[in-house]
Amino acid sequence: MEIDYRCNVCRHIQTLNEYNVEKCDAYDENGNKYRIVYYHCEKCGASIVLQIDDAMSLQLFDEERKMYVNNMRYKLAYKTPPQKQKRKMEKLNKKLKRKRDALFLEKQGESFYDRRKEKEIARVYKMEVSNNV
Repeated sequence: MEIDYRCNVCRHIQTLNEYNVEKCDAYDENGNKYRIVYYHCEKCGASIVLQIDDAMSLQLFDEERKMYVNNMRYKLAYKTPPQKQKRKMEKLNKKLKRKRDALFLEKQGESFYDRRKEKEIARVYKMEVSNNV
């Protein structure tokens, strides 16, 4: 999957894909642990956070993934997953999205560091996705 993204620092448009997006565990200024997804701008070199997960959102993601695998088992057996299960997965997906959006808004303007706070890994800027760049 590819998406065009405009750098919040230098306004350069870059195509993001699985090769230039990174994921790692990082810590905020208070020492709280998060898993962040970020990329490095090829023009200015800024490291920009795209997604933030804490322990709760990772747990929600794990539940959603298990339900997805279960739905795929139904489909492989040429059966339709139960409607109740589909609705539960949709509800879980919305809850996860709300949690991630809230984390992103809460952490805007903050930086994430390695375990010892020796090196800044990435910074949270307002996200701008452009489909018609």
